[in-house]
Amino acid sequence: MVSSRTAPRLALFLALFLGCAALPARAFEGERPGYPVNDERVGAWFEFWIEADGRPDTEEFYRIEVASDSDFEQVVAVFDQRKQKQGWLIGDPLGLDDIPEQYRPKNYEGIHYKVRGRLRDGEYWWRAYKALGGGDWTLLDGEGHFYVDTDPPAPVDTLEVTKREDGSIELRWAPVVMEVDEDPEDTAGYRVYRYTRKLKRYPLMTRYLVAETEDTRLVLPPDEDENLKIVYYRVNAVDQAGNEMGRRRPKPLGAFEIKFHPPDADSLTNPEYLRQLIQEGQ
Repeated sequence: MVSSRTAPRLALFLALFLGCAALPARAFEGERPGYPVNDERVGAWFEFWIEADGRPDTEEFYRIEVASDSDFEQVVAVFDQRKQKQGWLIGDPLGLDDIPEQYRPKNYEGIHYKVRGRLRDGEYWWRAYKALGGGDWTLLDGEGHFYVDTDPPAPVDTLEVTKREDGSIELRWAPVVMEVDEDPEDTAGYRVYRYTRKLKRYPLMTRYLVAETEDTRLVLPPDEDENLKIVYYRVNAVDQAGNEMGRRRPKPLGAFEIKFHPPDADSLTNPEYLRQLIQEGQ
């Protein structure tokens, strides 16, 4: 028989027990290779992504094997989370359901491993394993196939700049079909930069990304302040892996903000904006 004093305590214990039992288990499920998997071309810097359902557990560990053949007889790299935690990012989607996709952290779900210049140019296959604590590794379903390409496209040749009657600027250039080492290139598109220098004050020249295009012709709108500046234009080709002449880290098209006019002065005191400028210059 339960006394009147112990009954409330027992009810509270049962409520806590049942509540805990209803919580979802903290463990990933259904892990599978997510990127790169479909013959994508990546640069020297990229991320392996293992898709997963659920939330992570601190006792879950992952390992990635990379081979130069589809049978994995020639394994060229192994990335083991138990031996080396640096480079691994484990996403947790808890609390992000109501946040719009564009504002969620980049690595908010699944398992990520950052590769920084570890693989040479060539064709590769990869697969992933999972282990609990110090247990044995279990091979996950699926595998990925990709190419590493670190050679940027050759420089753009024969850039022509014409000022039209309405004040707009028309740029034309020859298509880039070769890499810098003269191998054939699969160009994804072009980045158009504008360099400006004030005539009166002569500050340091600043580069702005004003457009990205897959075409070899571009028309830029008139600049109200044009007569007060010396203006230069430059066009760089970008390949499928995001490689670009003069850029150390590959950045695919769409990775940067496009801005025709210089930023407001207030932006230059914003630490987040300054970090963005540093990233765009790398």
